[in-house]
Amino acid sequence: MKRILLLLIFAIILISSRAQKVTHVKKHLHDDLGFANTFVYDINEKNAYYGMHFHLIKGLNENWSMGVGYETIFADEQHHTATLIAKYHFNDAFSINAGPGLTFPSKEHNEYNLSAHFEIVNIYEL
Repeated sequence: MKRILLLLIFAIILISSRAQKVTHVKKHLHDDLGFANTFVYDINEKNAYYGMHFHLIKGLNENWSMGVGYETIFADEQHHTATLIAKYHFNDAFSINAGPGLTFPSKEHNEYNLSAHFEIVNIYEL
């Protein structure tokens, strides 16, 4: 059962990586509008949940971009998080996004929580 779940998660990650859309502008800057459907691992609950994420990122130079993101995780208790994102481009097809986030209060938790976002992006040209 674990093997089937891992294969399913891997397949969803591969499919969602195809949803990344990168626009190249002059001087090879990367402006990025991205959307992903994937599983998100919750360290505190030691469980994976379905999540959706989108981001808007503006290229600063050939290797670096900055932007904002928003993520919803559909767990037993739904989580909504806004994120500041820094993106490093290794090349036109591979980059890493990371940044701090702020998770909004929910029905069960009446406080804001700090969080982190990290993703490895492999971009396919369709």
